[in-house]
Amino acid sequence: MDELFRYGLSFLGGGVIAGLMTWARTARSEREARKSEYIRQQLENLYGPVFFFATQNEKLFALNRKFLGAYTEWFEGKDWSPEPQTQENLKEDSSLTIDIANRYIGIVTENNEEIMKILRQNAQYMDAEDVGIFQDFAIHHLRLNSERDEDGKLTTPFMIYRKVGNISFMTPEFIDFTKSRFAEKSDSLKRLR
Repeated sequence: MDELFRYGLSFLGGGVIAGLMTWARTARSEREARKSEYIRQQLENLYGPVFFFATQNEKLFALNRKFLGAYTEWFEGKDWSPEPQTQENLKEDSSLTIDIANRYIGIVTENNEEIMKILRQNAQYMDAEDVGIFQDFAIHHLRLNSERDEDGKLTTPFMIYRKVGNISFMTPEFIDFTKSRFAEKSDSLKRLR
């Protein structure tokens, strides 16, 4: 009888242990699936779209700088003919070049509006440690909208502006942050799958 009891106990014990191991594996797998789905939603609804617009802005800033650099190289410090027609053509071409450079900043402004919509609609997907940098972006954006007139000219008195601090369309830190977080989230999702 003793021997039968031991065999029965070892059989049941092994079954219980196997059952617990199966339950633990299933629970872990379900946790990983939920985490994977949440990261996928973060990428799809917040980090991915913000990354897209921020990196597009980075390229638009570079294009703006190229136009302004070409403007400086071509129009400034040259000894052009004083002939009125030449001067009129130069004025027209230089004005057009500045307008094109400014159009790219206009697209940056539109992209920033899109980022603000994304942040408002998907704040629930922000990681807690990222809230501050998203808020900093929003404050810069709100200041740009509040402290400029319809033509984009700064309305804040210069000395007050200097005291309060600079306004940025998008800081390099924000662009670097979006690249980093997008890469981290993408890598985490790959590892979980």
